[in-house]
Amino acid sequence: MEISAYLDRRIADLSDTLAKAGAERLIRAYASGIPLADLAEADPELVYGAALGLFAFMRERQPGVPSIRVFDPDLDRHGWVSSHSVVEIVNDDMPFLVDSVAMELARRGIKVHLLVHPVVRVDRDGAGMLRQVTANGWRAPCRNRSCMWRSTVSRWKSRSSWPPRWPISWGR
Repeated sequence: MEISAYLDRRIADLSDTLAKAGAERLIRAYASGIPLADLAEADPELVYGAALGLFAFMRERQPGVPSIRVFDPDLDRHGWVSSHSVVEIVNDDMPFLVDSVAMELARRGIKVHLLVHPVVRVDRDGAGMLRQVTANGWRAPCRNRSCMWRSTVSRWKSRSSWPPRWPISWGR
């Protein structure tokens, strides 16, 4: 099945809660950020599961504080699987975030296999809880944009190799 048709079908089946919160916008922004060559070979269910997992992860974030997690995807816990480890970051949109993280991973000898970097406009309450993804975000005012970094990297050998100064959530 073509990936866009598959995503259309799965998005139509989203719960009312996820639909009202704008999960469709993030799922579409995520899928559109995958390079075409990678998308052509991708399993649509895994693309959907990864995007929905990223949506769930981005729902809560303290203002001005990045949310970072590194995990090994498991079908039962995350809704998708990969032979690679995954790094996810949700942050306010800012210049050089992608370059800075990519350089840090390279400095540590960690190979990035796939990088997806959707930017969406969000509405959050004062505590940082997501009310809604309101649009794909490149044209939104900076203060309302959230950027996500999701990359598959070579399987993590040691969690102690990650910078301890970063607030990290392991394997949620």
